[in-house]
Parts: sequence; C-alpha cells; structure tokens
Amino acid sequence: MSYRFELQDETVQQGARRIAVEQIDKAIQEIDDSALDVHKTVHQIRKRCKKVRGLIRLVRGAFDGYREENAAFRDAARPLSYVRDSEALLETYDALVEAYEDQIDRPAFASVRRRLTLRQKEIADAHDLDRELADFRAEMTQAAKRARDWRIEAEGFAGLAGGLGKTYARARKRWLPPRANAPRRPSTSGGSGSNTIGITRASWPRRGPGHSRPIAMQPIR
Repeated sequence: MSYRFELQDETVQQGARRIAVEQIDKAIQEIDDSALDVHKTVHQIRKRCKKVRGLIRLVRGAFDGYREENAAFRDAARPLSYVRDSEALLETYDALVEAYEDQIDRPAFASVRRRLTLRQKEIADAHDLDRELADFRAEMTQAAKRARDWRIEAEGFAGLAGGLGKTYARARKRWLPPRANAPRRPSTSGGSGSNTIGITRASWPRRGPGHSRPIAMQPIR
C-alpha cells in the first residue's frame, strides 16, 4: 500500500503501525535485492527511515515512544550517510557540467571529477559497508517488531493534530520571507516535512468533480 493513511484504517494506531511496518519491510527487501546498485540501496533505505520519522512526527502528540523511535531511526540511518554524500557530490558535478556544457571547457575540469571519484573510493575503503548494512538490517528487524506494538493514545484527528500543527508551524516559519538583511537559514529537514504532510493526503475529502483542493482532514475513527 502507499505511504499514507487509508480510509480503511480503523484507527490512527492501526494506520501508523501498518505504514511503519510497510516502510521497514521495504527497507529490508531493498537490502536483500542484489539487483540494486549499492548507492541506490543506501539512498532508498535512508529514505525509508525519513518516511518513518515523518510518520512518527505526525503522531508525536499521542505517541509516548516518539523521542525514542525518532532517535532510533535517525541513528540507524546515520552510519550510512557517507555513501549517499559521496555519490551526491558526483551527481552534482555531472549535473553542473551537463547544464553548462556549452560554456565551459569540459576536459579542463576532468581532474575535479577524478578527485571526487578517488575521494569516494577512499571513503568506501575506510568503511565495511557489508557489515553496516547487516547491522542496519538487524536494527530494522527489531524496529518492525516494536512498530507492531506502538500505542497511539488518541483517536480520530486528535491523534494527528498535534504533530500536523507543529510541522506546519515549523515549515511556515522556515519559508516566510526573511526580514531585511536577515540571512535565510537553509533547510536541513531532508524532506521530512513533506513526508509528514503528504502521508495524510488520502484522507482529505474533495470538493467534488473537477476540484482537487482539500477542504479539511477527514476524521479517522
């Protein structure tokens, strides 16, 4: 199923448990998928952790285990960040070179890419990725067991309102036009705000035919 609450979820607790276990199971499947490139694998499983953290933030007001679980998924993904960071540098370099290909002497910058590639290899050699992925997999197995027993101590919209309000307020504050001469702080959320908002999308009722703008959150029993 999709990363969202569904109308067939009888309670917020049932939906939260289902979504979390689905994301964790997908992360484990991606680790076990030998057809995936290692950089794709790490990218995907770190996204799974961000999605679970977005879910946890949404129910934080009714979930006593919020702090512990949020930290657990953050810490599980953190040791793998070097894989994505080094690959992202290469992707950014390639994208810039392609975008300005008609304005630069591409061979003149070849040494930059060689250095980035060498740096990526040096970083990889300093780690045991197979062991780190095995450790991550073991942590996800335990996390799935915990998620099946999560207790969300509120029903209906009350189970979502606190986290949704905090996420909205945080996003609004971040993206309001800055005061004159005030430096704008860059976002470091990694998309968790959009994860938190997007997960509720399926439960928004529509105005009617031809209208897609949500008018309210439909209560979840």
